[in-house]
Amino acid sequence: MNKPVLPLTYEQLDHWIESLQPALLAERFTMALGILRGGAPLALMVSHAVGTPVAFLRYDRGAREVAWDSTLPVPPRGSKVLLCEDIAGRGFTLVDCIAFLQAEGLEVKTLTGAVDDLSRTQPDYAIDARGYFALFPWERQAYTERYRDDWARVEAGAASAMADDHEYAAYAIDLDGILLPDVPLARYDEDLAAALAERDALPPFEVLPGIDLRRVRAIITGRPEMDRARTEAWL
Repeated sequence: MNKPVLPLTYEQLDHWIESLQPALLAERFTMALGILRGGAPLALMVSHAVGTPVAFLRYDRGAREVAWDSTLPVPPRGSKVLLCEDIAGRGFTLVDCIAFLQAEGLEVKTLTGAVDDLSRTQPDYAIDARGYFALFPWERQAYTERYRDDWARVEAGAASAMADDHEYAAYAIDLDGILLPDVPLARYDEDLAAALAERDALPPFEVLPGIDLRRVRAIITGRPEMDRARTEAWL
């Protein structure tokens, strides 16, 4: 839980897959398959890089059930497919999806955005994130305590599902100009004590478009440390 974060952007992942293009082309995959939802962006990137059709699997972690979730049919028996997932974790997602595809007579290779110390399986293609917490661009909320607590409960079988992604969103917001009006800089130059007293008396803005204050986890300000006590009093 206290591992350093390894943030991965869409651009970094796209460049990584582009770097694999010669190897992926040589494999002659019939299809790239993304496990919804984390594997979907990677499967699409593979599809763009090497021209393979893309389809998706849906996995129910609680029931450990795999379902084909695509308008494209399952490839013919003997076809080689590339199964894509965001991370090779400690759970059974990859294991069960591989078994599902092999039962359909398919040859399966795997690509994951990251592999770490807890990975149950070793993918054929992966970014080495051992010793780190891989943070994907579509899972920025995954580093919040609530998300990780819920995930641990699901993994342990104590809960059947995660909440929707937006339920884990948290915000850090600026103070001056966002929660309350800015005092013009000239006022500070003219009379610092009066400007600070004016700022202390300012009411907050009534409307903060797009910000749910219940989810604000941090307030960021450029005010000097000497202003901490009066800033906390205003808050």
